[in-house]
Amino acid sequence: MARRAPRFTVDGMNLSRISLVAAVLSAAFWAAKATAIGLAGGLGRSSLEDPLFLAGLGFHVVAVVTLVLWWTRRRHPAVRALSLVGGIAVAVAVTAAFETLLGLVKPADAGWVWGEINLWVLATVLLALTWRADRGAHAAARPAPHLAAALR
Repeated sequence: MARRAPRFTVDGMNLSRISLVAAVLSAAFWAAKATAIGLAGGLGRSSLEDPLFLAGLGFHVVAVVTLVLWWTRRRHPAVRALSLVGGIAVAVAVTAAFETLLGLVKPADAGWVWGEINLWVLATVLLALTWRADRGAHAAARPAPHLAAALR
């Protein structure tokens, strides 16, 4: 009897799932940070701001790295390494560009919320990208219904 290849591989579905979970955790930590700021009455008044930001940032980096690795899963390792460096550089550049754009439209009497919008938008974009990747990985792992019947 022929042995079948494992259905769930590190290069396929698990990377997309890790990316999605990391993106959800990033958004959750940054939402908790915003809640802590709001409850404390503004920026710099809560001792939880920094740890929550760093936890969210860590999960954000994990999500970006695993998403790039998932996108390049069928490529040569050198291409994957270069894509990883490029992906991180693009993420930093997009963050800086978005921060600059927000600075152009920010009102003069902006509250603490304006300082947090960039995190919320970046977390939402990353959630959408990772959700799409994970959904695609799961769809690719399931055979089409007519093929599943034929394989039985």
